[in-house]
Amino acid sequence: MRAHEPAPEIASFVIRFVRDPDAAGYWGWVRHVQSDTEIRFTHWQEAQAFIARFAPAALGIEASTSSGGQDALER
Repeated sequence: MRAHEPAPEIASFVIRFVRDPDAAGYWGWVRHVQSDTEIRFTHWQEAQAFIARFAPAALGIEASTSSGGQDALER
């Protein structure tokens, strides 16, 4: 990178999907690496809303002011 170029904005996420054979569907966790903030989700839309808080352009959606639902865990 050249000295006059702005630094890239980086948003990294870890996503874990869990499928319980005794239950229908799945659930999971998504963590924003830079802030070490994570939420538990049962619907993909919850994960998308969380990701949009940190990288809305990556998903092509508007950033939400939501905390990601009642299951949000702030670390």
